[in-house]
Amino acid sequence: MTVRPRDDVALMAGYHSPQVDVAVRLNTNESPEPPPAAWEADLAAAMGEIDWHRYPDRAALELRTAIGAQHGVGPEQVFAAITRVHERVECSTGPTRCSRRSC
Repeated sequence: MTVRPRDDVALMAGYHSPQVDVAVRLNTNESPEPPPAAWEADLAAAMGEIDWHRYPDRAALELRTAIGAQHGVGPEQVFAAITRVHERVECSTGPTRCSRRSC
């Protein structure tokens, strides 16, 4: 099965971020400053604690617990999934439901 965009969408020009000749390309999310040294150290320490030879917890309990704590709900009310296209976290907080790309 071949999926093709609608005719009006297919005629649109794609987005291209111009590569301008400047010291810092803010239009492509470059930063004029490097990350803070403390952040780099914390990141390196956290990376060192990951068991790279093991699959992560499929239930994502630690992640769901942390997200739930931020929203005042338990982990049983938070759904987390990784899709092939992008990461997406969906959380349910009772009668309202929020869908975010990151929480």
